Formats: sequence, C-alpha cells, structure tokens
Amino acid sequence: MHTVVYRWMIDKKLIKEIIEMGNHSLEKFLLTQSRSDENNNYIKDVLCRYYEYNGNYNEAAEVLASLAKRPESGLTLSDRLMYLGRAMACLRSKKLSTPALNVTSLRDVEDLLQVAEIQKMVLDLLLSSQIDGRTDIIDKLNSCLFTLGELYSNFAEPHSLWEAQLAILQLSNHDDRELVNQIWENILLKVVEDCGDIGEHNKMTIALEKIKSLASSHPINSSTFDLEYVTTMLEYLNCNLGGDLESVYTTMLTIGAPMESLVAIYKKIYSTNDPRWQKTSELHVLEVIMSLARYYLQNVDLWPSGMQRRSIAVNLFDLLVICQNMLYSRFAHSPLIEGVIAIKNELDNIIKN
Repeated sequence: MHTVVYRWMIDKKLIKEIIEMGNHSLEKFLLTQSRSDENNNYIKDVLCRYYEYNGNYNEAAEVLASLAKRPESGLTLSDRLMYLGRAMACLRSKKLSTPALNVTSLRDVEDLLQVAEIQKMVLDLLLSSQIDGRTDIIDKLNSCLFTLGELYSNFAEPHSLWEAQLAILQLSNHDDRELVNQIWENILLKVVEDCGDIGEHNKMTIALEKIKSLASSHPINSSTFDLEYVTTMLEYLNCNLGGDLESVYTTMLTIGAPMESLVAIYKKIYSTNDPRWQKTSELHVLEVIMSLARYYLQNVDLWPSGMQRRSIAVNLFDLLVICQNMLYSRFAHSPLIEGVIAIKNELDNIIKN
C-alpha cells in the first residue's frame, strides 16, 4: 500500500509532503527505485532530500556526490556543481551522523568541487569564444567531471584558455616558473589585442584592471604570480602604450606588493640594460623610478616604522645615485639631473632623522 502511495505522490511532485510523512518504508522504497533505475536522477534527488530532512547527512552526501560524478546522466555541469555544494553543506553540518566506512569525506568533496569550478571556468570561457566545434566541446564538458590534467590537456591548452591554464597550475601546485610567466604574457597580450582600436592609454588601464582581478586569485609571489616578471612585463607594456609613470607600481602596491620589493625590482630592471628599452624610451624606467621615489615621499606615513621608512629611503637613494651617474655620463645636460638631486635631498632628510 505504501508503495502505491509513494509512487503517486512522487508522480505528482509532492516531495515536501512525502518526506514529512515518510518513515523507514519510504527510504526502502526510494533505495529500491534508485537501484532499479540508475539513470533516474529525480528519485535520487528525493532520496537526498529525505536523508537531509531526517539528519542523515553522511548518507545524503554520499548520494549527492555520486550524482555529481555520474557521467552521461543528463545533468549539466551546473547541476553537478549544485550537487557537490549540497554534499559539502551536508558534510559540514554539526548534526553529522556516525560516518560509515565508505562515506564520502569532506576533503573528497572539496577537491571535486574545486576542480569542477575550474571546469565551469573553462566552460564559460569557451561559451564566450568563437572556436570551431564549440557545441560538441560544451556538450562534453557538461557530460561528466574531468580531472585537472584532462582539463588542461584536452581543453585549456589546445584552445589557448590562458586564465584557465593558470588556475589549473595553481590548484595542482605545479611549479613551473617559465610556463607561468609565458601564460601571464599571453594573458596581457590577449587583453591588449581584444581592446581593438581604443586609445593606447585606455588599453593600459584595462590591462592593469586585469592584473588586479587575477591577483585576487593568484597572490603575489605565489607559484602562479612572479612579481618581478609581471612588473617588468607591465612596465614594458606601459612604456609602449604611453601610460602614466605611476600606473604600474601603484597597481602593484594596491594588490599587496611591498615597497621594498618594488624598489629592488626597478633597480634590477634599470641595471640589466635590456635592449627593449633602447627601442622604445631609454629614459622611461629612470622616470618611473623618480616617480616611485616621489610617491614614497608624498606617502611616507604609510610606513609608520622608522626602521622600515629609513630602509626604503636608503634603497631609493642608492638607486637614484645610479640613475644620476648614468645621466651625468650620457645625458649631461638633461633637466632630469636636477630632479634626481632634489629627490635625493628629501630622502637624505628621512635617512638622517
């Protein structure tokens, strides 16, 4: 009799009512139906809701995770993410029942969810692209959950999904600095290319906004963010696009780069004699260094520690000495010399006080 009633209520989608009135016989009915029709996602979903309602969170999480992982089941990737999210909520519940030996662990679900979120990122990037065979690729991404390696080699790499590649390398803890730096370069080049015919200054603004956005997921000096490389690359781009002198270093400071690190990076940029600068603006880096020093002098209160304040001032002073010597030797009549001397005098006051 119960079986007939349960089947009728499920057909009428009276889920809330059947769960509230249900007892052990409902669980038995749902399990039997689920096993007899492996592809009936609806029955499995009702079973999950029954377990959740009765506080059987381990059992609910097990069914939810199995739903998410089942390939070719008519589910979309969004459905799979939703089931994994519910499974995680169950496993984090304070009312967890005693775990069975085969129950899905919270770590298992967290790992699955993290990879599935990158799969969603890949899917979204492909949805906004114009690649050939896009429909078949999207269907494949909805059909099942892929591993990080599969997402990289089958989707992100062949379709030049640079941001997805970076996310995959980060989650897999893959430490390949040369590859990561190449990906950052590709990201920035694509941003500029996608800008089309807008003004050069606006292109630089958009590129810097992209850096800020990605830095929220890729902290500076992590395995997927080489502060020195990104800063150097941005400064070269800034020089070519005619951006403001302060654009790059203020962006780096905004995302958490230490002033001491930036001073060291600009010293290295200036001292390497990279031929790229000779082809664009030989004095660009020197002018940026002067701007950086002025920024420090105007905002010195941002570094309340006297020791840190003097340390930054000393490093900037030493860097400006190098700049001044170069100007004397190659641009003896440059008006920049006077500016460098004035900044050095202000820095000297901080050092001595």
